[in-house]
Amino acid sequence: MRVINATKFYDYIICPSLYDYKYLHNFKEVLYENTKKTKLGTLIHNIIDADFKNIPILPEHIKDEKINQWFNFYKNNYLPDSNLETHNEYEFNIPIKTNLESVILTGRLDRVIFENNKAVIIDWKSTEKKTKLSRIITDLQMDFYAYALSKLRNIESIEIKIVYLDLKQEVIRNLTFQEIEKIEEKIINMINKTNPSIKSYIPNPIIIDKDIPFCNICDLNTICESFV
Repeated sequence: MRVINATKFYDYIICPSLYDYKYLHNFKEVLYENTKKTKLGTLIHNIIDADFKNIPILPEHIKDEKINQWFNFYKNNYLPDSNLETHNEYEFNIPIKTNLESVILTGRLDRVIFENNKAVIIDWKSTEKKTKLSRIITDLQMDFYAYALSKLRNIESIEIKIVYLDLKQEVIRNLTFQEIEKIEEKIINMINKTNPSIKSYIPNPIIIDKDIPFCNICDLNTICESFV
């Protein structure tokens, strides 16, 4: 049974050939993110999680100036409310059956808050710019998480908060029950599109900025037929 996470979906959206190389031909080392920024992002996630669990945060943990700024912004605005059911690093594994196969959807939300029939998803972002590529990835990632939550709980609405720590800004998106139902169609369609039995992933890279195709920053551009 296939195990699917949001990363696999947005790799397919970025380019079907990227998905093919990474998951069907095991070219795992495809890097298209700033490595230093990624490491800082992982660090701030770990620090927020430690704080949520009441693990002491020592000065050496936040000695990096940017990490210190992000953590202070978090403490001033996003400390959990003890009166609400709140989960940090919330993991899920959900069996889903389509007309083609049965799969497991898996993932981990930075934070989720449940209140009656409403859920709030909070996602920490360490990126400095809300680029076209990051927006595509984030929108699909949040759709994936919203759909997962709708299968886990009896939820009538979902509020999504994308928190850009570097910009000290948040983007809020509200989903009604009807909108969540439409997302379900989108997720099932993506499951079917990435089914290995298709065996044909035509290169179709997205345009990441103006007229620049994703190929320009893809580590596989030296071997991919859409680039060479």
